[in-house]
Amino acid sequence: MTTPASLFNEEDSDSGGWFSGVEGIVANVDDTENQHRVQCVIPIINEDEIYPVWARRICFFVGSPGYGEFHPPTKGTEVVLFGRFGDSNSLFYAPIYNENFPVPTDFRSLAVRGVRIDADYKIITEGNLILRAGKIIIEADSSVIIIGPGGVFQKTGSEG
Repeated sequence: MTTPASLFNEEDSDSGGWFSGVEGIVANVDDTENQHRVQCVIPIINEDEIYPVWARRICFFVGSPGYGEFHPPTKGTEVVLFGRFGDSNSLFYAPIYNENFPVPTDFRSLAVRGVRIDADYKIITEGNLILRAGKIIIEADSSVIIIGPGGVFQKTGSEG
């Protein structure tokens, strides 16, 4: 039987002390330290118990204190967990897609990249915000604003 000790507390000379990714399911997001840490159920250990260690997110970008990306997962999100053998308190996670969370149809083409979220989204920059595109399309409810090459504006839909 796999135990927390066998996953997180054994030395493994072939891996440099790191264990391979292990599936986890986010069970608790109420991080009192506001670091978007999570506690997970680790099915390979016990499907009915929340592993007590808080896992920290592996991020694409982390800058000076207060700067970086902030995308906390919700309960039930599948994650892959990584840690260091011999240190059961160093646990990291990265969210993953699975058959229960298919990529939205808007993003299924390999030619399309983007972000879809179910909350307000902020971009805060202390410097300039530079957008470069063939054209910029802004959709808000039933109105659409298109900024084309040369700054040509076009608006459709109802007045706001």
